[in-house]
Amino acid sequence: MVSERLTVSQINRYLKFLISGDPKLKTVYVVGEITDFRRNARSGHCYFALKDSESVIRAVMFAGTAQYLRFEPENGMNVLVRAAVTVYERDGSYQLNVNDLVPYGVGAQAVAIEQLKRKLLAEGIFDEAHKKPLPKLPQTIAVITSKNGAALQDILNILGRRMPQVTVLLYAVSVQGENCPTDVAAALKDISLHRRADEVIIARGGGSQEDLKFFNDARIAYAVYDCPIPVISAVGHETDVTICDFAADLRAPTPSAAAELAGSVADETAQRMRQLTSLARRALQQKYTAAQERLFRYALPSIQRALDDRVRLLSQREDVACNYAQRIMAEKFRGRQQKLESLCARAEAVNPFSVLRRGYAVIGDEQGKTLRSVTEFVPGQTVNVRLQDGKIKLQVPETEEL
Repeated sequence: MVSERLTVSQINRYLKFLISGDPKLKTVYVVGEITDFRRNARSGHCYFALKDSESVIRAVMFAGTAQYLRFEPENGMNVLVRAAVTVYERDGSYQLNVNDLVPYGVGAQAVAIEQLKRKLLAEGIFDEAHKKPLPKLPQTIAVITSKNGAALQDILNILGRRMPQVTVLLYAVSVQGENCPTDVAAALKDISLHRRADEVIIARGGGSQEDLKFFNDARIAYAVYDCPIPVISAVGHETDVTICDFAADLRAPTPSAAAELAGSVADETAQRMRQLTSLARRALQQKYTAAQERLFRYALPSIQRALDDRVRLLSQREDVACNYAQRIMAEKFRGRQQKLESLCARAEAVNPFSVLRRGYAVIGDEQGKTLRSVTEFVPGQTVNVRLQDGKIKLQVPETEEL
């Protein structure tokens, strides 16, 4: 008896019918190692195979599902897939139509972070040569954090105590949630564009890995790298490390430590300035002492000799001036004396008493009138006769004219 003849298509179609109709094969969980992975650049579909030590099975993840992957699948990666077993009728092969894919033994988030780290490291985002030193004396510090978080208050308290002269510029952002990477990157770009600060602190308090995962974002890493102003990253606690920390110029274990670090360079600068001031003061004191010694040793004798010479010269000039003044005074005195003698002689010549001394007398009546003519006398009249050394009274016996 001859069996029913079947075409290849009929067999493949039948197998597809059997497999697709088996409820056990509609949803299966398969563990295996990825091999031959490729992503179609045009369609976005992912094609690969899963293998273990004995077998291999083909798999496909269509673009509509693949777009939600939180990491990039790689060859050699052990994964757990949720899939349906289907038959590709044209080739007569069966495969896994993958609906979900996660790393096996390691979380998808951790894998995604490690992949992003490797990518950014290869691009030079974490290069030490790119790290910028903190400014010595910052005038303005921009703080990117939540306006309601404890991190902001910790930073303000420490900066207010250690650097009260510094202006703090707050950029209030979401520090968790889907908006966090966009907000932080936008704040950094604004600070970079307008050069609003001398230093930047990105801060967030502690939390779970789920809370901190938004700082493991390439957008933040690129914005930190492109910022021309030094950035301190202080996300989470000391044991929490994010991609933002790797990209930053300096990592602080906590927001409080970030504020301390922001002021540490200023403290070092101030200390250095105090040391330099002290050294300069001592150097000046030494120079002053040495100059003083040289002055007493060399300059003062010269100055003393110069002063002595000057005193002698002034003394000589004084003697000359005194002699000249004495001559002038003597000449003036002699001239005045001669003039006085001449005046005295003239006065003496007209002085009536000098006439009396030569033997003459002045006669006057009893009323004191001087009698100058014989006609003014009356016989029997009493007259006063003024001599050189006194007066006498006489009575006129008679008069006689000449």
